[in-house]
Amino acid sequence: MQHYPAGLSGSSTRNEMNIQNQQERGKIWAAVFEQTSTQAGLAVPKPVAETIADALKAHSAMRRAGTTVITVSGGEMGWPNSDGRNEIGEQLDQNGQSGSQDPTFGNTVIPVYKFSSKMIRVPIELWQDGGANFAQFIENRIAARVGRASNKKLTVGTGNGEPMGIVTAASVGRIGWAGQTMTVTDDDLEDLVGSVDEAYRLSPGCCWMMNSDTLRAIAKLKDPAGSPLQLVERGADLVQRLKGFPVVLNPDMPAMAPGAKSIVFGDLSTYIVRDVLELDIRRLTDSALTLAGQIGFIGFARTGGAYTDVGGAVLAYQHPTA
Repeated sequence: MQHYPAGLSGSSTRNEMNIQNQQERGKIWAAVFEQTSTQAGLAVPKPVAETIADALKAHSAMRRAGTTVITVSGGEMGWPNSDGRNEIGEQLDQNGQSGSQDPTFGNTVIPVYKFSSKMIRVPIELWQDGGANFAQFIENRIAARVGRASNKKLTVGTGNGEPMGIVTAASVGRIGWAGQTMTVTDDDLEDLVGSVDEAYRLSPGCCWMMNSDTLRAIAKLKDPAGSPLQLVERGADLVQRLKGFPVVLNPDMPAMAPGAKSIVFGDLSTYIVRDVLELDIRRLTDSALTLAGQIGFIGFARTGGAYTDVGGAVLAYQHPTA
């Protein structure tokens, strides 16, 4: 339970805190606006940049489902992996000699790539009149652009000059029957769940990932008598669940089509999203913008991602080609 100072109601305290936050953000952005430099741009101070993290996550399903790590440089970073599903201990007699079994370790390298929000031009009048609320609008818009750009690559990237997305990396756990080029059945979903090892299904990170159209098609599935199967449920927490597992909607997941992997299922926390420092937002100060009475803003991010499991933590449903 949240406690408030004596003499203040919860609502009034929250309103005052909100006003204080807006005033503080306004002071920070005002300081940025007043800076002058002969360089190409000025970095927005860290207190503002740090508030972008949640907005960036909101526009990236892979950040919500995966595990995000932040590094201080973009140098080569490896992520160790090992498949221990077939390893087992032993029972010993009293004074018995223990055996040994050395695991096999691998290493997944997670390179990073540069993403841009593209420049946003803002008239000086609009910036001056908009205040802290408009500053937050710019923050959120930059985070949304970068979040969407990186999410697409983290989902379906080829791994060639770009991150390898989860769809590309995931092995196939279930292929639909001939003719199911744009459909999925309850049996397909059940078989996909069963193809993932129980150890991964018990992980808090276990979930489905698909786009909204695919989930809608599943929600419409009916039994032979024409009654809805009601496979999709929405709990009190408003999280949609399918066969008891949460569904993460990702607009960059492939549509149901011949040969497409339209659904993935499993422990998606094994997909590592790597960020180098925070999203870098800059105010542009070149003369062309100044002469036009404009301010420019742009955001840059260095991001990479990789599926690091080797034991089949995430598997895909693939439609047949015909």
